[in-house]
Amino acid sequence: MFFSVLLCLMSGAMYGAAFPPADLGFLAWFALVPFFFACAKKSRKQKLILGFISGTSAFSLKLYWLYPTIRFTGESAALSFSAVILTGACFAIFTALWALFSEEKSVYAAAAGVMLSWLGSKIIWVIPWCPLYVSQASYPAMLQICSIMGPYFLTFLIIYANHSLYKAFERGQFIPLIPPLVLIAVTVVYGIYKVREPLSGGKYEICVVQPCISQDIKWDSRAIDVIKEKIKFFTAASSRADLTVFPESVLPGIINYDADMYDFIVEITKIKKSPSVLGAAFYTLEKNKKGGERAVLKNSAMLLNGGKDIQFYFKRRLVPFGEFVPLRNILGRFIKVINELGDFESGKKAAILGADNLRIIPLICSESVYPDLWKGDGNIAINITNDAWFGKTAAAEQHLRHAIVGAVSCGIPAVFASNTGPSALIDSKGRVIRRSALFEECTFTENVSVPERGSFYLRYFDITLAASSIIVLFAMFAIFKGRRNG
Repeated sequence: MFFSVLLCLMSGAMYGAAFPPADLGFLAWFALVPFFFACAKKSRKQKLILGFISGTSAFSLKLYWLYPTIRFTGESAALSFSAVILTGACFAIFTALWALFSEEKSVYAAAAGVMLSWLGSKIIWVIPWCPLYVSQASYPAMLQICSIMGPYFLTFLIIYANHSLYKAFERGQFIPLIPPLVLIAVTVVYGIYKVREPLSGGKYEICVVQPCISQDIKWDSRAIDVIKEKIKFFTAASSRADLTVFPESVLPGIINYDADMYDFIVEITKIKKSPSVLGAAFYTLEKNKKGGERAVLKNSAMLLNGGKDIQFYFKRRLVPFGEFVPLRNILGRFIKVINELGDFESGKKAAILGADNLRIIPLICSESVYPDLWKGDGNIAINITNDAWFGKTAAAEQHLRHAIVGAVSCGIPAVFASNTGPSALIDSKGRVIRRSALFEECTFTENVSVPERGSFYLRYFDITLAASSIIVLFAMFAIFKGRRNG
């Protein structure tokens, strides 16, 4: 068992290295092989334990940046370290369950991995950060298949290849590798063809603003005028752009609460007539259980379009402990929300922000890590975020990788506007047109091709999720039937 634990730790280390800061995405195609050997001929209980160990090590390494992030808020080293391990352990529950499929057919193991990864994204206090498919964000040719099959196809293919490689070693035969190698070859050939294909759609000048406002002064009342002047300066500098995008919560206040905030918005509109998107906090009135009304704080993306009506999108998936406290009645006594404005509440509806021929799919902060939140009748996506909390860790780079995969999956360009960087413009093939450095105050404008409509995956449904659910149901029936007959 000791040797099996070492294999699990090795697998976890390789998995973590497939993402930034190491960014060795090719390791994902081999990272799971030691794990499968570790689980070979083990009992179900042992597989659960090994899956939990492997998952905890892999996810803790990937999420190491939680330690300096939490320390930045003033918490102790012990609590910060515990948060990393406990978060990794939370994700590892799914790896433990997946270990039960480790000795089944390769296609069963791959489909089960996809469904468990998808299931994890549905839990309100879990952020599906850097699933397997994100490891391929640096390889545009590998990503193109996602525009048809969806991003989870790469998760399926990576697991399928790893498990088949394990089977080939175990049996001493090459035959198990033939199906995944064929699929990989088709994926790469199709990807090369799509990458070389010219971009379609009209050209728009898109400006990204990275104001680099420090967390130390972001909500300091003494810095409000400085921040406003900075916003006005960048607004004037981008006046000729067809669309300007500022990051999350860039406005220094609550726009329908602070007395002078509306006047400031009017002033910005006069400076720039073409559309701009800015992040802002906003109060909405909602009915309470007694039939009365209560003020609810929302994290919003706001579209200003000259003298036209302001359009809003309210963030639907909030960051646990960053914007709200899960199980508040229990945990709220011990843990406070990190955001200085206090608890936010989630929006209820998707939205398309319309600006002339641009149909914008708005995403705020970590919403870009949820593939289903990219869905909609849009032709460009905007991910506004404030990753200043992460400091100089690899978290912001990991976040950007999700936007890259989302853009190519949906077949539309994406704007990644971050307060402290990196910010980027990404084309519909998942290629970074231009990006900024970390903690650089800057703005940049580039011509971006915006298609009339998105990919098959964006417009219709996720083929991989549908197929994987059918495969898993069949696998469970076959496994149950086999055990009963045995």
